[in-house]
Amino acid sequence: MSTMRRTHQRRLPTVVNTLLRRPPVPVPGCGTSGHGAGILGWVLPAVPLSDGEVVLRAWRPADAAWYAATARDRQIQRWTSEPADLTADAVRDAIDRMHRTGSHAGLAILDAGTGALLGNAALSLSQHDPNTGEISYWLGPAARGRGAAARAVRLLVDWAWQCGLHRVKLFTHIDNVASQRVAEAAGLIRERVVPSYRTIKGETWTAVIYGLHRSHRPAEPPIGT
Repeated sequence: MSTMRRTHQRRLPTVVNTLLRRPPVPVPGCGTSGHGAGILGWVLPAVPLSDGEVVLRAWRPADAAWYAATARDRQIQRWTSEPADLTADAVRDAIDRMHRTGSHAGLAILDAGTGALLGNAALSLSQHDPNTGEISYWLGPAARGRGAAARAVRLLVDWAWQCGLHRVKLFTHIDNVASQRVAEAAGLIRERVVPSYRTIKGETWTAVIYGLHRSHRPAEPPIGT
């Protein structure tokens, strides 16, 4: 939400954790990426996504050390499912599986001007509705407060519509106000609060659910979210 966020710690799925959640399910309407069989051509963007300020592209093995080190940030550990003992080797293995299986779209968020890595964003299919995409994200500490997370979510939403999805959603811990601001800045609608939504690292979360139907279009995110 992903996976980058002001106190931008977003929801859950990350490169390591989303990859193995469920069998691949084709997403109709997306261009092929040319990396092989399976649903990869349907799930990873054929070209990087960009709004001129941030870029989303698939994670690469060379990014693994940055990912593992950044995921140790206190806020990311508090608000996501990233393991505290995540290693670069584990990240490389997860990236390889993602590229082979097309289990989800795990994307690096980069600064469009400098190419610097900023964070993580992901889009996967809902286990309950193949027409719904689930968004997640996080930002490294240096990237927060510049609107990168909201811009990344907007790009994922627009791409979800191009892939033929009808709805997107995300969830955040009820106390993660920064992530909720990102979702709202990206144009998603706060739908409900769900007690005992999911257990993360031994904690049962009360979650805030955000969603958007493709008949709506999110507003341009304000600077600083």
